[in-house]
Amino acid sequence: MTSPLDRYRQNLADRTATQKRWSTTEFRISILRLAVMILIFAFAWMAVQRQSFSLIWVAVPVITFLALITVHERVLRKKRRAEQACQFFQSGIDRIEERWREAPSDDGSRFVSADHLYAADLDVLGSGSLYHLLNQTRTRAGEETLAQWLLTPAHVDEVKARQPAVAELMDRGELREEMATLGSEVRSELDPDRLAAWATGEPILRGVARLRWALALAALSNLTCSSLWLAGLTTGRPLGLSLVVSFALFLILRQRIAKVVQGVEQTGRDLQVIAELMDRLERETFDAPWLIARSEELTLDGARPGEEIHKLQKWVERLESRRNAFFAPFGALLLWTSQIAFVVEDWRARWGTRVARWLAVVGELEAAACLGTFAYERGLNIGEDQGVVFPVILDLANTRFEATALGHPLIAPVDCIRNDIALAVGDRDRPQALVISGSNMSGKSTFLRACGLNMVLAWAGAPVVARSMNTTPLSVGASIRIQDSLQEGSSKFYAEIKRLRSVLDLARAELPALCLLDEILHGTNSHDRRIGAAAVVKALLQEEAVVMVTTHDLVLARLTEEDDFDTGSGVSGADVSGPEAAEPAQRRLDNVHFIDTIEDGRIHFDYHLRQGVVTKSNALELMREVGLEV
Repeated sequence: MTSPLDRYRQNLADRTATQKRWSTTEFRISILRLAVMILIFAFAWMAVQRQSFSLIWVAVPVITFLALITVHERVLRKKRRAEQACQFFQSGIDRIEERWREAPSDDGSRFVSADHLYAADLDVLGSGSLYHLLNQTRTRAGEETLAQWLLTPAHVDEVKARQPAVAELMDRGELREEMATLGSEVRSELDPDRLAAWATGEPILRGVARLRWALALAALSNLTCSSLWLAGLTTGRPLGLSLVVSFALFLILRQRIAKVVQGVEQTGRDLQVIAELMDRLERETFDAPWLIARSEELTLDGARPGEEIHKLQKWVERLESRRNAFFAPFGALLLWTSQIAFVVEDWRARWGTRVARWLAVVGELEAAACLGTFAYERGLNIGEDQGVVFPVILDLANTRFEATALGHPLIAPVDCIRNDIALAVGDRDRPQALVISGSNMSGKSTFLRACGLNMVLAWAGAPVVARSMNTTPLSVGASIRIQDSLQEGSSKFYAEIKRLRSVLDLARAELPALCLLDEILHGTNSHDRRIGAAAVVKALLQEEAVVMVTTHDLVLARLTEEDDFDTGSGVSGADVSGPEAAEPAQRRLDNVHFIDTIEDGRIHFDYHLRQGVVTKSNALELMREVGLEV
């Protein structure tokens, strides 16, 4: 079986060869156009100055030149498409070879919100984030949909419906390539909300619809009178009268026409990517019910949204022609802008109510294609401790989160150390919470983020980096990367306790929560930290949340010794023997840890999760390693 990397390399070589062929063809046509242009001037000079033949023969090279313009444009489109395909496969190679962080791409920073309960903590958005890794969308609608999927867990039924769709798109490599290369060579910056608001706005020309025929007659009159005047068959009086009538119509409609033009120009530019994506998607046949439903929404009642959006794009381009100095006089005679304004209003009246859903469907299909690409590149169901799998969504009354060989999605597969995790509420074999101890840099925060990011992927409908994963519906709350705020005048400790309150509020909501707390309350003294941490953890357990708390403070690691907590073994597959292996009646809180070793005076970490409390600290060794004498 060909690996994704080998296939991408082969496809890149093929598309590069194609791009070179079209570049050669484009250069030859350019030279040919130049030669024909010289021929046109030569024919004209010979016909006029030398009178060697009739001037009508100049039409031959002129027609040839116009035909070459059309052919040249088609070749340029094919060349650009090949260049974009090269970029598509190169970006795939960069992702597989872990160079994607340096690649130019939208990283979702504009969606960052300081109040979100896990986005910043888990690196969901921003440079080097999960969004940065996944995003290959071409439209603003796709970008917004992908961000929404990562920031807002979907309903169980929606997740179960998305999973087969993502699996199908994983196998549709040609479709994913076309979605990434259709249209212009840049992403569409079309604002879907603005376009949808314009499309469903109040009619502007409804009250003056009858004047449309007057405009057509005035334009015909202007054209006829000007032709007769130029031919010397009439005086300029009929043309002057016709122009006066046209100007009167313009004054009547000026404000309404200006509103129509302004609205469509602000919202209707950059439609090419949208039009071509819709046209491609509505021609595709799918098997997954989720994909079929979206495809049917595009073609509801026989609609052809790609064709209709393309028509709107063409009218917007024709509006732009009024700014052309050569065309402007003819546009004035034809009342060009006013005529197009009525056409645009007709389009809006017919299709305006569907635009928002059309754009939403395109965004959803683009987001699903991004997840399909992730599944393909990471190796869906390739087995054992490699690749990714779709999580099993459990329909259980008691909260549960368990995974084997769980890895961090943003760490290269060859470097990713995987661990098992098993948490549950009301289960004799699994704890409800883990206190994860370990020295500095041992992997505690990375493990929290691995659990959180895989949960984010799971509830977006994507595969997760694990050998297996089973989970009941869970919302995610995290307190990992807390910053102080000069603007709000709050310290880091105050910002942390506010976040902890928000996480507790999340746990009290209807949906159970996975709460990830890193170095809890590290901004205060050891005595207050122990009391406060115990209170927070107990409150979360009472709300039936599953909790992971990291600490390098060995005092906090002894929370399990308090009377209100029960102990047990929480690491699936961990080597636990002796008295600690006794099975309690109820298991609420357990200790696990990461370790480090000193070899040849240097600290080494293996990032494997182990049972129990860490027994040493590495702070002094780290200080010595960077040259501090302690």
